[in-house]
Amino acid sequence: MSYKKMDPKHKTRWLKALRSGKYGQAQEQLYGGDNTYCCLGVLCEVTPQIVSRENLGQRQYNLKLELSERQSQEGSDLYLDDPWEDLYVDGDLNPEMMTFFGISAAAQKRLIHMNDNEGKTFEQIANWVEKNL
Repeated sequence: MSYKKMDPKHKTRWLKALRSGKYGQAQEQLYGGDNTYCCLGVLCEVTPQIVSRENLGQRQYNLKLELSERQSQEGSDLYLDDPWEDLYVDGDLNPEMMTFFGISAAAQKRLIHMNDNEGKTFEQIANWVEKNL
């Protein structure tokens, strides 16, 4: 299968990060905590215009403040929303994010499958990205 070629500046940054050994690998979520990410989470992490762990931390803090205010006003058992939720839909990057990075839906599905189901390492995923995207 042939895939759409992704934006080269994002691809270069992403490949370097996947091969760096700096990120632990998580499955079934963009950010798994303790510096673990799925392969697409690494892409989001190294693209500072979109999200960084520092921004994520600030966003979580803001959500906690909002949650605390809502709990005191409503007196209900509210929970902290997922701070990455605007980046994805049903576990996939949302269409705007896919367009921004230049990743097709088919490529995203393949990447998710390699990361979550096939147990491919970041190095193996990087090799596939380099060759196919």
